[in-house]
Amino acid sequence: MQREPTRKPESMPSILDHLEKLIVQRNESMKEILHGDDVKDGIVFTNLESLQLKVLPRLESFCSGNYNFEFPSLEDVTVMKCPNMQTFSERESGDDDAEEDWSYALHKLFD
Repeated sequence: MQREPTRKPESMPSILDHLEKLIVQRNESMKEILHGDDVKDGIVFTNLESLQLKVLPRLESFCSGNYNFEFPSLEDVTVMKCPNMQTFSERESGDDDAEEDWSYALHKLFD
């Protein structure tokens, strides 16, 4: 009997690297999109072009951890009906010198 080779599960960063569009909507209980424990350092969303967060009444942040996020391909961001969202992440907005990047801009939206 032949065994199929065991596939190693992809890590969170490698899965997120393939995303082109992230839409999270209509969830009554979600408080964050990425849990701080899911992230080790920072995450680069290499191919993410669109981020949409809609009708998430309990959403407080994208990520509760103090991490750096990079969005080199991001073109569109929609945050709609997320009344409890106060921060993008716990990262201090002054931590980054590149004030023109998406990560900085997203964070500043909720300062």
